[in-house]
Amino acid sequence: MSSTILVVEDEPAIQELIAVNLSFAGHKVLRAFDADQARAILTAGAAAVLKGRLHANQLTYGPGVQLACELGLVAVDHCTYLTDADVDALAQSGTIATILPGVVIGEKAMIGAGAVVIRDLPDFAKLAGNPAKVIF
Repeated sequence: MSSTILVVEDEPAIQELIAVNLSFAGHKVLRAFDADQARAILTAGAAAVLKGRLHANQLTYGPGVQLACELGLVAVDHCTYLTDADVDALAQSGTIATILPGVVIGEKAMIGAGAVVIRDLPDFAKLAGNPAKVIF
């Protein structure tokens, strides 16, 4: 299934790498935008009452997670590369980080709604909070 993807990345070489990889996977990449360009596009969407979701920080550290939190987007997907500042921004915002490859969730582990998970979870762990902590 192909989709159209807005890429947010400040580094031109990384922009090209992402666009090539997504194209090979069958996705249509409109172009790669830097953080300022993406902010303008997402702000215009918000003015049209669109609730944003951003695909960010999958292949390297970048501005996407911070931008999603700054603009109050509904969710930010991938989040494979997070700095401490990214985790703090997520913890202080209402933006949801989608759990994707890179963090192992143990069997029957439970994660509270809105929790920010940054480490592998053992089997049967129960976590909540931002950042997520074991509660019992």
